[in-house]
Amino acid sequence: MSDDQTGILRDAVPLFSKPAPALAEALTAYRKVLDSVHPLKGKHRAGLPQDVKRLSLALTAERGPGPQTNYLANPANLSAYLYYFLPWNIYRLSRLLTGLNFDMKDGDSLLDLGCGPLTLAQALWLARPHLRERRLRLVCVDQTGQAMRAGLALFEALTGEAGRNWTIDIVQAPAHKAPGGPFQVVAAANALNELARGRGEEGHHAMERMAEMLTGRMAHNAQLLLVEPGTRLGGKLLSRLREMLMEEGLSPLAPCTHAEPCPMLAPRWRSWCHFVFPSDGAPEWLVNLTRVSGLDKDRASLSFMHMSADEPHHEDTSSRVVSHRFTLPSGLGAYACDHTGLRLLTFPAAPRGMVSGALLEAGLPVPKQRDAKTGTWLTPIRDGRGDAGR
Repeated sequence: MSDDQTGILRDAVPLFSKPAPALAEALTAYRKVLDSVHPLKGKHRAGLPQDVKRLSLALTAERGPGPQTNYLANPANLSAYLYYFLPWNIYRLSRLLTGLNFDMKDGDSLLDLGCGPLTLAQALWLARPHLRERRLRLVCVDQTGQAMRAGLALFEALTGEAGRNWTIDIVQAPAHKAPGGPFQVVAAANALNELARGRGEEGHHAMERMAEMLTGRMAHNAQLLLVEPGTRLGGKLLSRLREMLMEEGLSPLAPCTHAEPCPMLAPRWRSWCHFVFPSDGAPEWLVNLTRVSGLDKDRASLSFMHMSADEPHHEDTSSRVVSHRFTLPSGLGAYACDHTGLRLLTFPAAPRGMVSGALLEAGLPVPKQRDAKTGTWLTPIRDGRGDAGR
């Protein structure tokens, strides 16, 4: 391919940077917070790995009935969730919130739908320390009172006196009966896949109602943050919901670098929008519990959608890496998403920062040739920063 069809990489900004020392220390100390709020009795402590494994199978199965509604009302499930899923979710959300352009002003309010044990509130406290000085109101909604009450106690133990700057209101109710707002932030983490049940026309109507429910609680300049597990189900759900939310007047901020239709919904494309990153900085106690439970967590993954009621300006030179680097017959490659669709970026040596989730600033040519196997635009790229690396 000629030189005029070769892109030039100018910058690559990671989405998931290695946790700062303060965040890593807080995650390590979180075990003491758990022990102080929800201590385990002998038999429950001994059975914790088995309870974690059993609940993991129920939560991650994409087929079958999945967990029962209000599954956290079961004491064994609640303990397994608090000691395993909650800290891993706080870890994932903290990594995302650290790299995301997310902020709140003094006096703002946030609606957290399907909050569980206040996962998002705790992750927000750890990941965005500058918000601790601001007066914020968080309205946390879930159907399981036990989980919310445990989460509130954990938040208070985690934050101490400084946490009094944030007003936490817990509301035991289904999501569609959440307070009407308006809120400056509406968020849902690991909750939408439980709300959007149903297939075909039934599932489509459920997502339409969800889009209306979310946007109907947003202030005129509000932002929306949705996070799901990095599974096919979670990624496809957010991509489909994105289209409906745009019809309701929202604009994507991240991971999208454009407001064009999501190319990952194309029938030919078999993957989904999700991001994978090494689980470095995860606390040793959590890694050990993962190991003895027979689970594997050397990497973490998630799907997310950050949207705004304001219309942002997207640069045509921006793209998002949506895969890991992989080997090609003539070098290396990675997929990236921009306003033209999906591109297969190829390069002889790995440019520094070319990792899952990275935001690329690059001069990419108008695409002319498609990859025969995947149908994505084929774009060779060279590192214009003068130093290629890992």
